This record gives sequence, C-alpha cells and structure tokens, in this order.
Amino acid sequence: MALLLALLFVTLLSVIVVEYCYETQVDAALADNDGTYLDAYVAAKSAVAGGLALLASDLLDVTEFSGAEFDSYLDLWAMPGLIEPINDAVMRCTINDEYGKLNLNALFRVDPGGNAVENDLLIEALSLLLELRVQMLGLEENPTDAILDWLDPDSDPRPNGAEVDFYATLEIPYPCKNGPMDSIEELLMIRGVTPELFFGLLEEEELLPPEEELLPLTELLTVHGDPRGRINVNTAEPETLDALFEVWELSNMGQVEMIMDRQAGEAPFMSMEELDAIFDKPKKDAAPPGEVVTVSSRVFRLHGDGRAQDIQVRVEAYVWRNPGPGTGQETVEALEAFRILDWRVIR
Repeated sequence: MALLLALLFVTLLSVIVVEYCYETQVDAALADNDGTYLDAYVAAKSAVAGGLALLASDLLDVTEFSGAEFDSYLDLWAMPGLIEPINDAVMRCTINDEYGKLNLNALFRVDPGGNAVENDLLIEALSLLLELRVQMLGLEENPTDAILDWLDPDSDPRPNGAEVDFYATLEIPYPCKNGPMDSIEELLMIRGVTPELFFGLLEEEELLPPEEELLPLTELLTVHGDPRGRINVNTAEPETLDALFEVWELSNMGQVEMIMDRQAGEAPFMSMEELDAIFDKPKKDAAPPGEVVTVSSRVFRLHGDGRAQDIQVRVEAYVWRNPGPGTGQETVEALEAFRILDWRVIR
C-alpha cells in the first residue's frame, strides 16, 4: 500500500509540474508577442510622426519646386518612404494627397437657406468614372444614384438608387446614412458597390493587362478632400482627370496627357494663374477653373507601417495641415499645425 501511495503521489506531482511548465511557456510566449506587437505599434506611430514632420518641413522648404502655395510629387512628403530601424523594429511612412481625389462629401453643398444643392459637375464626373469601371468589370449597375441617396438628406430613392426601404430588407438590416460619409469604406455598405468595384478586382479566372490595371476606389475617391470639391491636378490620377475633364466645358483633348507629363517631370503647376492659362476661355454657365481644380492641398493620408519580427501594424491617419502664413490664414504658431481627422490601427 505504501508503494502504491508513493507512486500515486509521484504521478500527481509529475502532472502538476508538466502543467505548470506548459502554462509558463504559454504565458512567456504571450508576453513576448505582446512586447513584439508593442514594438511594431510604436514603430507605426513613430512613422506617422515622421510623416507629420515631413509635411511641416514642406511648408518651410521654400525652394523652386516646394512651398505652401502648391503641392506636387516633387514635395518632401511625396518622396518614397524609406525603411528605417527603430528600437527592435523597422518603420516606414507613405503619404498620399487627398485633394487629388474626388470628394464624395462635396457632391452636395448647403445653400444659405439650409438646402442641399447638388454639384452637377462632380456628380457627372463620378458617374462617368464608375460607369467605365462597371463596364470593365462586367457588373450590372452603376451605383452613382445609390451613393447620392446615401448622402442626400431625403428618403426619396432615385431611379437606380436605394433608401432606407431597401437597406431594411437586407439579411442584416441597417439604416441609410442620409448625410456626409465618415470614411471611404462606407461605400461597401451602399447598394451596387461590390468588392470588385471597390478594390478594383476582377473574377478569379480573368486578369487585367498591366496597362488596364484598376486602382482601388480609395485612390480615386475620398471623403476628406477639398470641401468645395476642387481637385489638385498636380497629384490627381489620370482616371480621375479623364472623368472630370470629359464633363467640364472648359477642358479639351490632350490636357490630361499634358498634365501627366508635368506630374512626371519637374514642372508642376505652381499657381492658379498658371493653371488658368491651359483651359479654354470661360463660357456661359461653365464653372471657372478656380471652382473645379487647384494646385495646393490641405488633407493628407499617412500610412505608418511598423514591423517587428513577424508582426506588422499599420496606423492610417487622415491629417489636415495648417497652410501657414501667406495663404490667407493665421500662422502655424498661432493655430494648431495639424488636426487629426481620422486615426485607425490595422493589425
């Protein structure tokens, strides 16, 4: 009996020791992963801070191709982000100009009477931009009307639109926004905006040739662009300018190609006077260049990427930059230099 009891106690003690060792290893692995994630997160935040420093330096770097009066791919913030070490991780920041995209929240403006008024020029440009993608992807409907119904304050559906009556019948119902969008990803909640349309993807069995590669809509559309709907021609994609110029009466053939050549070279548009000269003379009821295009930007998207071992963290920040002195506003010192419009951590 004594031998059996001794063997039983030895067995129990062995089980307890093995279990304790296993739990200790699990806790150590979790602690190590938490530390690695923290290193990657700190690296991502530091990359965003470095990007803000570049945007601030751009205002102070008054050289031939830089300054507060215009923004282009020759500015400091537009240079390719370098991978830099920090602590036990590496980081990189890439910056994208939101004023080079069509602002969905500018499709409507509020008049002095408080009524929502449509921006016909931007709406037509958006419809054309989406129609070309719908045709290339072989989809069935253009979601422009549904986007307008999502933004406008009323509950009356357009011919190809959708209001609360449609969204309430979905398997997982939700209300129609009927107001400005908070993020560009809201498009995926709107009728007719499929993942293929949003991400620029085709069916698995189909492939796009390189010359017809479709950019994601996040690179063409925004909700943080110019409140007046103007687009910075120094940073806009050709697809966006093609759609805009197709419906703008002051544009003509060849202008998009000329603008792309200037983007690729060292000849950005530095003033509105220089930009005005390339468009046709104003026609009756046609929107003048100052209401459609611009050469400067105020809002930027920063991607701060941090990597530690096999863990990656991205901080996506949308930032408004104070244009500083000489632009009709108070100095950077008198006001906030930056305002964070949106901040997301993607793991």
